[in-house]
Amino acid sequence: MKLIPDWRKAWRMHSVQVAALGTIVSTVWGLLPPDIQSQAADKIGLDQFWKPIALTFIGVIVARLKAQTPKDDKEDPQ
Repeated sequence: MKLIPDWRKAWRMHSVQVAALGTIVSTVWGLLPPDIQSQAADKIGLDQFWKPIALTFIGVIVARLKAQTPKDDKEDPQ
């Protein structure tokens, strides 16, 4: 896997900041005792989806840092 050239500045990227925040929030939710989760879920309608949410945000960070090679576009005949 080849990283983007400015990967050391990734913390400045909004996409990385949002993904990190989402990872932290969903992980903290998963670490809460079940009785507190239940009370909070009843009050604000949350379910036990913290694991897939955390994995999604981790995936966003990895995808943002991975260097992407451009696809060879066919020349426009116009």
